[in-house]
Amino acid sequence: MLYARYPFVGSVSKLSKRMFGVEMDVEELLDLYPNAIDLAKAMVEGRGPAEDAGCDDLCAVLAYRIALVLVAAARSNWLRNNFAVNVAKRASEFFKKEGIETVVGVLKACGFWAEVLREPLRVPLRQQRGAVYAEEYLVRTTLMDYVRLAKRFLSDPTWKVVNKALLGGFVYLKEEELRRLAEEAVVIKVLEDLRELGDVDPQALPERFKGVLEELKTKYMAKRSSADIKIKGFEPRALPPCVRSIYERALQGDNLSHQERFTLATFLLNVGKDVEDVLEVFKNMPDYNERIARYQVEHLAGLRGSHKKYSPPSCKTLVSWGLCPGKDECKGDHPLKEYWRRLRRLTKAPSREPRP
Repeated sequence: MLYARYPFVGSVSKLSKRMFGVEMDVEELLDLYPNAIDLAKAMVEGRGPAEDAGCDDLCAVLAYRIALVLVAAARSNWLRNNFAVNVAKRASEFFKKEGIETVVGVLKACGFWAEVLREPLRVPLRQQRGAVYAEEYLVRTTLMDYVRLAKRFLSDPTWKVVNKALLGGFVYLKEEELRRLAEEAVVIKVLEDLRELGDVDPQALPERFKGVLEELKTKYMAKRSSADIKIKGFEPRALPPCVRSIYERALQGDNLSHQERFTLATFLLNVGKDVEDVLEVFKNMPDYNERIARYQVEHLAGLRGSHKKYSPPSCKTLVSWGLCPGKDECKGDHPLKEYWRRLRRLTKAPSREPRP
């Protein structure tokens, strides 16, 4: 039941040939698995795994492929990212129960290289009363694959390359690190599957798909019209390039990295926006959880913990994080300075509205 747990690594044609001796298309298989459409809808909505519904491997892979088509036909960047995160979180629940060999196998099927070590790498940490305490690494991956997988949280000291066990071009991983990176690999794989599928014309869908698509659009799309957010007293046209890029991607529903979320939240809080304003923008995140997001934003605003209000990172820090698209347009050394400079220039500019 590997594909029932991880349908994104399966092939409908190969599985149908294995089971029935002939390659079958989606329409033919739907006659055998009529519940696959409902399971596809459940996948998009982030509900229970397919195998909980008594679905075999082929049924699960079929449902996943239908879900891809539905998401592509919805033409929503937010829904794409939300779907990828839902599939990854469901896979992550299974990763917790699997041996590391299976997790490595899924990682490879997603296009990333990793291997289980014959003998664990032990890195001594300290010696106390004659006993040596060491960290144990069971798996390794290439440095390139590690950076791709950990890209969204490389600003976290725990994940920085300089703080990892690095030897001969390989990054050595502990078991819990492997499972977290495997979850990220699933997100990347699902988004790649959607890109490979390309644009899907909703009108060209089979009739039995159209009703489900409309249900999904009615349920989710109306709630995610935040691209038209208007925050009183905030002027997006004055945003420096670094923040503007993050802000626009947030409204489009991109799955931002930790450092991007920190930059955007602290920036908005420091230009006079309150917690509710920031949460309104963050609601577009595919993994948005109001309780967690509210706690984090209130902490950054100085309303919790040490009651210290955080400032956005400097231009130098943003460059080191790879978040500066280029300083050619900027005059200062901090995004806040650049915002206020641009805002002053905009407010002094003569109106271009035609006279009555």
